[in-house]
Amino acid sequence: MVTRPDGSAEFLKRRWLDYTGLSPEEASDWGWTAAVHSEDRDRLIDFWRHLLASGEAGEIEARLRGYDGDYRWFLFRVEPVRDNHGDILKWYGANTDIEDRERAEALLAAEKRSLEMIASGARLPDILERLCETIDAQASNINSAVMLMDADGVHLRQAAGPRVPKGWVEAITPLKIGPCIGSCGSAAFLKQRVIVSDIARDPSWANYRELALSYGLRAAWSQPLLSKNQHVLGTFGMYYPEARIPSETDLRLIEGAGDIAVSAIEGERSQEALRSAFEEIRNSEARLRKIIDTIPTLAWCSLPDGAGIFWNRRWHVALAS
Repeated sequence: MVTRPDGSAEFLKRRWLDYTGLSPEEASDWGWTAAVHSEDRDRLIDFWRHLLASGEAGEIEARLRGYDGDYRWFLFRVEPVRDNHGDILKWYGANTDIEDRERAEALLAAEKRSLEMIASGARLPDILERLCETIDAQASNINSAVMLMDADGVHLRQAAGPRVPKGWVEAITPLKIGPCIGSCGSAAFLKQRVIVSDIARDPSWANYRELALSYGLRAAWSQPLLSKNQHVLGTFGMYYPEARIPSETDLRLIEGAGDIAVSAIEGERSQEALRSAFEEIRNSEARLRKIIDTIPTLAWCSLPDGAGIFWNRRWHVALAS
């Protein structure tokens, strides 16, 4: 991109125009800002105006809409070109696609946060809800959800999904898994990722098609959550309001989110198993003390240095007499 000293666009490369779908006329002057995500536009324009006033080079990250309507994160860099007197003649800008980096960083942050929540004793539904919020933040049209397998091994129940319509969740819960039961039911049954790019046409959605479409769900991708022993723990799903084929970046996102969900589920279950083990030890110790208290002999327990830590009731009776 090349702009005039006042920041208005003078020239945009063909590649930029092809990506955004804007014509040279539409993108000229300040028209190029129409391709910037509405949540980022004011921030980017304010930053740009700050650079224009200061005459400094700078960079900022923002989402840019492609011709297909999808947004991707870009790094916007601008540099002033000056004449012999130091006055700015033009500004040269470059936009670098950083979508993969942004999503990788988001997944890394989500994983770190999940581990911290597990360590602090947070509830599994809260951990999974935060994970879905992180994934949903990657695009305004993502509706992610986690379903967990019931103890019966054949039914799924929603555990998290802040954007998923509540009516849809209530209508499908509990969801019995099977080879042609939507995306999540099929993924759990087949133990493999299931990608449905268009619910309106896919035969696996025959029993739920009209209901899904009525709630604005058009594409559904599901990643099975498998334990180390390949037992199905649940599914991580991503819904979209339009027919959509996943990109390589999308596939890495759903796979990474699934891995984090598995870590959270197994981490919470390990914590629960540990709590149960300690409780069992405490109960066993109490039962042992009760047994020792009832035997008709003097019994005690001491540390390796000989210091006593427990004497049974018979000792106390003897000492009292």
